[in-house]
Amino acid sequence: MMIVIDLCNEELHSAEFFAPVVELVKKHNDVKIVHYLDIEQEDIYNSNGIIICGTALKDDSYLENLDKFEWLLYYDKKVLGICAGMQIISLIFGGSKLDNELEIGKTEAFFRNNPFNLKESEYVYVLHKLNVSCPPSFKVYGESKRCIQMIGHEKRKIWGVMFHPEVMNQQIIEKFCGM
Repeated sequence: MMIVIDLCNEELHSAEFFAPVVELVKKHNDVKIVHYLDIEQEDIYNSNGIIICGTALKDDSYLENLDKFEWLLYYDKKVLGICAGMQIISLIFGGSKLDNELEIGKTEAFFRNNPFNLKESEYVYVLHKLNVSCPPSFKVYGESKRCIQMIGHEKRKIWGVMFHPEVMNQQIIEKFCGM
């Protein structure tokens, strides 16, 4: 069972950022849907992987509740963080917030040796106002002219993408489900 974590505070935002990811995952796995404020340890450790979805620009209460994600430090199965999910991963593992101008739309990103077999240059869909640094024990797999676009843990199956693969590059979610 794959857990898909919703960070949204409003139903409309869930329909935009969360529901498309759930539909993609359902093609490959049984899915348990959990809002981040309702995460239970038993669910986490009974899963075979977790996706932490992105959210709307104004839904940033997760930044005040990072303690809800401390399980990431010990979880030994695969994790994919999408946009806000990557921000959470970075911050939990010691990265820092980097303010940025609002970035919305299609942008070119440059990838190298990434686990999702993206081409060296790919267009991705971005929607964020906050960037993060690459934390210790992680490496950068992709960047755009404005920020880091993909990170991965050096030894564990934990990845983050700053862009929204549910909009463009859906093969990332599908490949993650098959790992």
